[in-house]
Amino acid sequence: MMTVLKQAQSINVEVLGPERKTVITFDMALYEKARRLEMLHPEYRNRYIFRIGEFHTVLCALRAIGASTENRGIDDAWIAADIYGPLTTRQIIEGKHMKRAMNAHLTTLLVFFNLYQDVLFKENPGLLESCSHELICLRDVSFHAVNSAHHTEAVQKRHIELVAKLEQHGILKAMEDFDQRNQAPSFKVARSYMNAVLTLLLFVRATHQGLWTLHLASLERLCILFFARDRIKYAQMVPGYIAQMYSLQETDPEIWNEFERGNFCVNKNKIPFRGIGVDHAIEHINRTMKVKGGLSGITLKPAALARFFLTAPVMTRLSDEVHDMANVTAQKREKHNELSPAITKCQMHHIQKLQSVIEEWNPFHQESETLVNIVTQAVMPEQIQSDILRSDEAGEQCYKDFVEKRIVGTVSPWEKMSKLKLLSWKSASKTVKIKLQTCVVELKENQSLFAGLLIVARSRPDVDLQESVGMFEFSCIPRSLFSPDGSVLACLDKSKLMAILEAAVEPNPLSSTNLEQNREMHGGDVDLVTKSLIIDGMAIVQELSTLSVKTCEEFAQHFIRTVVYRARGYKVVHLVFDRYDVEQSLKQMTRKHRYGKNVDAYSYAVSDSTIIKVPLKKFLSNNKTKDRLTVYLANKIQAHFQSGEQRMGHNHSRLMLISCPVTTRKPTPFSFSMLCMHPEKATLFISCPPTQTCLSWLSTDNSNLEMEYV
Repeated sequence: MMTVLKQAQSINVEVLGPERKTVITFDMALYEKARRLEMLHPEYRNRYIFRIGEFHTVLCALRAIGASTENRGIDDAWIAADIYGPLTTRQIIEGKHMKRAMNAHLTTLLVFFNLYQDVLFKENPGLLESCSHELICLRDVSFHAVNSAHHTEAVQKRHIELVAKLEQHGILKAMEDFDQRNQAPSFKVARSYMNAVLTLLLFVRATHQGLWTLHLASLERLCILFFARDRIKYAQMVPGYIAQMYSLQETDPEIWNEFERGNFCVNKNKIPFRGIGVDHAIEHINRTMKVKGGLSGITLKPAALARFFLTAPVMTRLSDEVHDMANVTAQKREKHNELSPAITKCQMHHIQKLQSVIEEWNPFHQESETLVNIVTQAVMPEQIQSDILRSDEAGEQCYKDFVEKRIVGTVSPWEKMSKLKLLSWKSASKTVKIKLQTCVVELKENQSLFAGLLIVARSRPDVDLQESVGMFEFSCIPRSLFSPDGSVLACLDKSKLMAILEAAVEPNPLSSTNLEQNREMHGGDVDLVTKSLIIDGMAIVQELSTLSVKTCEEFAQHFIRTVVYRARGYKVVHLVFDRYDVEQSLKQMTRKHRYGKNVDAYSYAVSDSTIIKVPLKKFLSNNKTKDRLTVYLANKIQAHFQSGEQRMGHNHSRLMLISCPVTTRKPTPFSFSMLCMHPEKATLFISCPPTQTCLSWLSTDNSNLEMEYV
């Protein structure tokens, strides 16, 4: 590092003189070392101006935005819209490919603006008419000025007039009022994502156009994102860098003026909006050496690589000059590459495909108080939702505290920083491992209690320890019913209890043989006996869990077809669902023992448009999802049977929903007193009026129970 700094200083002295400072741009790893070297060695102070490279700053910002986007549904929407594949999506989220990541977030931003404007203009129809008129005028000017020699000036002039007209119509005030009125979590999170991408685009624009003031202002806004997403190195170094750059107005006004002229970035040609950061330009030079016959694979000797590294740029320049002399150079561009019709058409196509996926769950049109994945509709837990909603405020507050204490105050900026550790969308999919420390605390308490008992026993010989203490367990809870951490042990022998209860039930006086005698007594009246069927709804759901379905509506159709097929020939069908809204129950303990730590941390909102992207077994691993699914399926099957009664009259099977929290539940002649389910066998106890009889045994292997009552 010291050798590089001295070499750069010697070049600066030869070109500009010994009184000028040397401006050097680093990536964050080298910038931190250079700043430490400057503070430890006084001879390096007031001789250099160190800058943070724009290219690596953009990559860090992309990683921060990707961390706040992952598992939110935007990445799933990119794949569902067939814009990017899973591997490319992974690179975009991790910020490993700058151009693809910028295009992906820009496309998503435009889609979000389309959805945002649809909702905004519905509330302000007059604003839509005025904005449409101004945009049509800009389109006409752009169309007529394409073949003109001064088309750029005409379009720029009309664009400035457009911005002035929009401000005159109050578009910004209308957007601000619209944002304040809508406080739904989905709306706020979507606007937060849009603001983060807009800030990054402003930073990139400042580099492309050489706008120094915009560069510092947008970097300051990005610093809030670095604090919120725990990008510690950039959060620790960027505030001091911004303060140092602003101080150049007084300490080095000539360098500040050069930066304001746009000389902090590199322009390889005269095409507008093509400036890049210095570190990005160095990456371009390195790319020219990483070719066939270049650095890749020529040798493993460090000395040979060092010689090639020093001579390769010179050899590349000589090769380009020879091509220019021979007039064999490639045709140079005269306008920006992104203005080509092919790129514009491809971007518009991507916007249309992505919008067709996201608009089914428009985040700006949701009034729910829960935060939901826009594709899978997975509901985030309350703690994760709270951290996501307060991430911007927490990052801004941390940035203000850092400036007050470490930049303006007396605290050293090199002191260790702590992370915010805010939960994100990705946190819901993590497998949380919790160490049970209650056992250790309980043992310490028991040891202290036993030590006190020993002291008392020694002072009182009449106390018999074996009789008073040794006959009981050393635990504050009975270990036969509770685990050491205090949770209730799951009962795994319910089937034995069911067998005992079944054996204790007296024989049914109206069995199948008695029913034949009743038919003969009543002259073969078949209407006296009614056949009904009891179906375990969740057993059918488990049977269908191996199917490959895309939406909940498709799953409901399979469920309805299965129930209708099994209901043929029965007068009444009783559809029984498990209850998942009871927290403290024996069945709930059995579920926890069965699934263990494999239960998903988040649930899914069940509706017709819910896309099932995970296997059904994982989709059903959360009790809240099962509870919503039972209500959804009950409403679907009830609507199907009601429409069947209207079409076919009394010849159609009649459905009765039991043990399901549905608001539109039909009355049933049965009163169910208890419902116990088991992986192997379940028994359903039914209390009936005296004139009815039924068989009360149900096997979950076939999920059906045939009943006859008179």
